[in-house]
Amino acid sequence: YKMSKSKHKEMLKEMGDTIDTSIKEIEADEDFPSIKKIEHNKSFTEYTIKMDQELYENSSLDGFAFFNLAYQSLYYQLFNGVSEDDYKVTFQLKNEETSKTFDTIVYPDDIQTDENETEGNK
Repeated sequence: YKMSKSKHKEMLKEMGDTIDTSIKEIEADEDFPSIKKIEHNKSFTEYTIKMDQELYENSSLDGFAFFNLAYQSLYYQLFNGVSEDDYKVTFQLKNEETSKTFDTIVYPDDIQTDENETEGNK
């Protein structure tokens, strides 16, 4: 399949707009109360998430918000020409009061590690 440069640029913009909409929805979603602000770089490879650290550490659901963003971002990178072996999304979780990073999550690495650990326990 061939696509013009202008159509490719338009498609990436639409994908980026969809990610930005998802971010706004997560920030406003009462199901994820620990997430206060989400920022990202232009290529959707790095995110900084300002959070209420105590709420996050005591909630089992807020981490699920990252899955959707990770998959959307990996998909964006794929269409932007990044090799399947090279695409990654890094989430830096920062305490909203101290601005200190308290956790880093890297997709797909952290998913693969979890799957490997599970298989090793069989």
